[in-house]
Amino acid sequence: MKKGKISRIAILQGVGTLALEAGKKAASSQFVHDKVVAFGSSRKIAEDTYRVSSDLLFQSYLFVGTKKALLVDTGLGIGNLADKVSEITDKPLEVYCTHSHFGVTGGAGQFHNVRIGKDDLKSARVYSFITRHATDLLGRGGAGTEKAPTFIAVTDRELRDGIDIGGRTIKLIAAPSHTYGSICFLDKKNKVAAVGDVISPLGIQILPFAAPLSSYVAALDGVLREIGDAKIYCSYFPRALSRDYAKKFLNMMREVSEGSNHSGLFTFRGSLKDRMMLLTFSSKT
Repeated sequence: MKKGKISRIAILQGVGTLALEAGKKAASSQFVHDKVVAFGSSRKIAEDTYRVSSDLLFQSYLFVGTKKALLVDTGLGIGNLADKVSEITDKPLEVYCTHSHFGVTGGAGQFHNVRIGKDDLKSARVYSFITRHATDLLGRGGAGTEKAPTFIAVTDRELRDGIDIGGRTIKLIAAPSHTYGSICFLDKKNKVAAVGDVISPLGIQILPFAAPLSSYVAALDGVLREIGDAKIYCSYFPRALSRDYAKKFLNMMREVSEGSNHSGLFTFRGSLKDRMMLLTFSSKT
């Protein structure tokens, strides 16, 4: 290498080192601790039904029955979700994840067993491994998050009969879409649906290992028919998504799938107008 010139590898290494140091510094700051790590809340969204947050961004949903409770999604693993749940109920707990990505499986290590769609088992283990080491590196893992979670495949019987938690049954809806193993959860009694990222305020998200667009459209159409007028809650947003937004989401997905709107995928995902529309459509609950 000639004098005065720096190789691209050296530049990348330098940038990586600076980014890592900046991340460590930010993670150790009191501001980040107060605003992110110490962040946690719960809100009752229906009878014996709660939206629970252990970190700043991702949401979990807790359904409490007379016999046991069911937790949907485990957050990023930054905060102590298990403690938040124990503040609400001391009933035996079953834990499920809507899909395998970081923001819903990151805190799985705080619980004994976590059930997930069988087509997401392998990717859940990979994402969980990455998330656990990232939160450990930043010194911000929730209690127990450092443990490797045990993921168990949701059974055909559970998909057929749902989960009886006492006084209410939570229906499971297989939805090969955002991931092949995505599952939505529906409480018909209280009209609450937890859909993970099948419908998202971030717009259409086609990430690696997602189902083909045609499958996504069919799955989403089936989900919306099944949940009817239930309130729709997703992974990223603390308020219910409106039925109007869900229909717009489906229509845009259909247009992209049919090839009538090649730019729709990117427009819908990044458009400020659509993000503002989301806020307009969203309910206040």
